[in-house]
Amino acid sequence: ITAKALAQQNMELNAFAHTVAHDLKHPVTSLIGISTLLNNAADSLDKAQQQEFIAQIHKSSVKMNSMINGLLQLASLRVDETPDFAPVHMQRVIDEALNSLAVLIAEAEPKITIQPNFPVVRSYAQWLEEIWLNYLSNAFKYGGTPAIIHVGFQPDPESDSVIFWVDDRGPGVSKAEASQLFTEFHRLHTVRHDSHGLGLSIVRRICNKLGGACGYETNQYGGSRFWFSLPVS
Repeated sequence: ITAKALAQQNMELNAFAHTVAHDLKHPVTSLIGISTLLNNAADSLDKAQQQEFIAQIHKSSVKMNSMINGLLQLASLRVDETPDFAPVHMQRVIDEALNSLAVLIAEAEPKITIQPNFPVVRSYAQWLEEIWLNYLSNAFKYGGTPAIIHVGFQPDPESDSVIFWVDDRGPGVSKAEASQLFTEFHRLHTVRHDSHGLGLSIVRRICNKLGGACGYETNQYGGSRFWFSLPVS
């Protein structure tokens, strides 16, 4: 291993450790505080208060589980293995992602428009679904109230690829923040308060392994467009 590669690995390990310590600290502290309160004062709390505290415990636990799953997935993508590619119907992958986000959709009630006739690509469906899950969930959370979402694609003859994207009409991201969006473990505190900094890092690693690219730009409505590309071949 080269000195440069070793330095890069050390930097990523430091970022990894910082992320785990920083992002897990808040939900763990919340769990300790609420469980202690329930243990010491359960008899003095009415049923509604008890249920509220239990709901907060559940929320913190779900958040921790999401972070841990993201960290495990990010670690697995570091392995230099590429899965067997096969024909993938992109519309089916999008439908699967939407089904997985049914609870979030019910809460946010976004207005979703999907361009027809998505192409069949030769790729890996499981990783593609992960990209759509990240992009769509971000759009539902930050794309306006209610979120107005447009999902589409377009061929790019210059790069011999197809570009897929999710548009929203939210407040968008500043240029300074946009330049850091896909940086490992970066968090946008002022824009995405409940983001744990892993989703777009995972997207970037997946796109690299699939031979494509990913990025962010402001769309014609002043909102966000998150896109990724796949080679036509």
